[in-house]
Amino acid sequence: MRLNLVKAHVVLCSLMFLTIPWANAADQQDKKGNIDLGGFLFTPSLDIEQRYDDNLLRESGDKLDSWGTLVTPTFVLRNNYGINDMLLGYSLKRGNYYSSDADNFTDHRLWTQLGYQLNTRHRLMLDAEYLDGHDARGTRYSIGHGDELLEPDQFKDTDMELTYRYGGETATGKIDLRYRYKGVNYDGNSVDYLERDRDTHILGSTFYYQVAPNTDLLFDISTAEINYDFALEERNRLDSTEQKALIGVRWESTEATTGFAKIGMRRKDFDSDQRENYDGFDWEVGVLWQPVNYSQFEISTMSDIKETDGQGNFIEKRDYQLSWQYDWTGRFNSELELLYQDDTYATNALIVDEVAVDREDRNWGSKLAANYQFRRWLLFSIAYRYDQRNSNLNNLDFDRNLFSISLQASL
Repeated sequence: MRLNLVKAHVVLCSLMFLTIPWANAADQQDKKGNIDLGGFLFTPSLDIEQRYDDNLLRESGDKLDSWGTLVTPTFVLRNNYGINDMLLGYSLKRGNYYSSDADNFTDHRLWTQLGYQLNTRHRLMLDAEYLDGHDARGTRYSIGHGDELLEPDQFKDTDMELTYRYGGETATGKIDLRYRYKGVNYDGNSVDYLERDRDTHILGSTFYYQVAPNTDLLFDISTAEINYDFALEERNRLDSTEQKALIGVRWESTEATTGFAKIGMRRKDFDSDQRENYDGFDWEVGVLWQPVNYSQFEISTMSDIKETDGQGNFIEKRDYQLSWQYDWTGRFNSELELLYQDDTYATNALIVDEVAVDREDRNWGSKLAANYQFRRWLLFSIAYRYDQRNSNLNNLDFDRNLFSISLQASL
């Protein structure tokens, strides 16, 4: 019955001409006006969204519905020194729900991107982001019991990646050496929050070898150390080491088609001998097809493992996504997006009883929206989103409809 409901929504979606406002973020950024500050370009913008959510807590039983307003001012400072560039951005996102003050939130995001070319063969790149954000009630650690929280879970997230590239843009071979740091710290002093805090250090490298003018073979390896700040059972910590090795290809065979495909293996070793290690098959695939300049299709799929959100040792993820974007006129475009995600929560088979089973969530989603570029500096959007989760734990099932209308204003 639920599957038929999803199919019905997909059919309905395909008959509507809508698009997602953030699908063309890069293009919209180029269209925004700016202020010259003597070598730096300052770009302010403001997004205002009015939405209706018919299942705010993503619950299977009694649903809490509410209208809400989201306001997001953003400020970007950019400079370009010839072959080198710098970007610094800040955004504040405030959400107010009229029927549920407990779900109001204020997020702060600060990010920077730096590129420095020492010479034609050596380049350094830095991407860093700091997020003072939240998990909405009924998501992540509060799936299935969002009504037990008095407010959204709040956290501080730091993500920084430094990349060194050796090899010119036209060289037959190039190599990237990467270091990435990810730190998560939740607000709150209770055990439930302290057990979530962790630091992740990742070392990786990708080697590219050109086999044709627009085709590269690649080999990608990485290792990660994941350390938790606190464990209620010191001998049964979630600390682990992950290794991943992928081989693949990226191509731009014609002006209409670009893509990449990687396959390989991943291993996760827990420091605790009370937790079962994991070996699995990994893949990452993405293809962009643009048969004409006003229409493009994108297909992507990937497998991954993520840290647990309160149940099991880790989460094994399988994602599949299809999107279609169509420019009806120079000012009006549309997009349809379909998503399927399979999440398996691996149980600790070394200590649980034999009747325990892995939790498995099947998540469906569809998004539709329409954008109208009323002026260069003013974009109107209307959107609809449908989400559904089917789980082998019945109390975690839910479906949700989200309607929104928004505007994006800039100089």
